[in-house]
Amino acid sequence: YTKIDRLLRKGLDRFGVKVLGVIPHEKLLTYPSISELAEDLDMEILYSKKDSLQNVVRKFVIGDMQPHNALDAFTENTLLIVPGNREGLILTALIGNMLENNVVYYVSGIVFTNGIRPHQKLLDLIYRTNIPLLLVEEDSFTIASKINSTIFKVRAEDSEKISRIKSLIEEYVDIEYICNQI
Repeated sequence: YTKIDRLLRKGLDRFGVKVLGVIPHEKLLTYPSISELAEDLDMEILYSKKDSLQNVVRKFVIGDMQPHNALDAFTENTLLIVPGNREGLILTALIGNMLENNVVYYVSGIVFTNGIRPHQKLLDLIYRTNIPLLLVEEDSFTIASKINSTIFKVRAEDSEKISRIKSLIEEYVDIEYICNQI
């Protein structure tokens, strides 16, 4: 960041352009919420509890592994992408949420692919959690590719992101200069 800031200011200064600020890349701002995923990728929401659609997704895992391997793959704010007939992986995701009590949303959400819903008894178990459930007709690879290539925007309900943007602007933008020019 420091090198880019210095080079940008130096380069634009040669053209008489004052740089009002250079904001560093903030990873938090790139993470979508479950509601953004559902809306932007036209997913059907099967289930969500109050505010669970605001769960943040920091990474996604495609359910193509054995359940015992999946426990290590699930980290804080993971989205599981899996066909609904992979009960072992789905149960593993639930166990991960139960084991990690210091993490609010260990598994942020589950996307069931190929239009396959889990057995109703498994759904009844998931309904006891705060894990939102989404359904798509596409296969796991296709939906993961779509998520990976989508650019998510900050929305009015993204209070954590908005707060971070405000603090970044206060820290890295010359607000005083802008106000004096008005």
